[in-house]
Amino acid sequence: MKKLNLILLLMISINSFGQNSVKIKNQTWSMNLNVVNFKNGDPIPRAKTDAEWKKAAENKKPAWCYYNNDPTNSDKYGILYNWFAVNDPRGLAPEGWHIASKSEWEQLVNNLKNKSAESLKTKEGWSKGFFGNNSTGFTGYPVGIRGVPKFFWKGLMTIYWTSDENGKDTAFSAALDYNYKHVVLADQYKVMGLSVRCVKN
Repeated sequence: MKKLNLILLLMISINSFGQNSVKIKNQTWSMNLNVVNFKNGDPIPRAKTDAEWKKAAENKKPAWCYYNNDPTNSDKYGILYNWFAVNDPRGLAPEGWHIASKSEWEQLVNNLKNKSAESLKTKEGWSKGFFGNNSTGFTGYPVGIRGVPKFFWKGLMTIYWTSDENGKDTAFSAALDYNYKHVVLADQYKVMGLSVRCVKN
């Protein structure tokens, strides 16, 4: 019975995942990922404390957390994952979706007017700098990130993992930053806690 309930829960999660998606040119993007199970049903380990997040980083194990360990805004802002969760062979993205790659982010940027991130950023939530108009419906909130182990930059930045690594310790990311008009594509340490966006297959 417990196994059946888990299967039903996963089916509901998969079927409802794309309801808040947005189509930009020929790409369909999800909102910030907010799943706590891999595609096969295995739970993704949650880091509830600084020590647990640090331990996952040291052992290069998948982990997720709420920003500031507060679940209040997870439905709106999603949750943060380290790259070991993104790259886990059990699959982080729900059925029918995949983690956006670096090239897919580059394609998205090329589809924007003047390649400006203004159309991706929300109007609200940014504490200063270059605000957005969200004309694409992408709804990029400045949800902040997690280091090892502290949280920072809420109201100033959001960074999304891509599916592409860039060496032993780093992987590519895409950032919306209060200080830049454009999407910043750069590498981040795999132990960081970042947001995730998926693209429909």
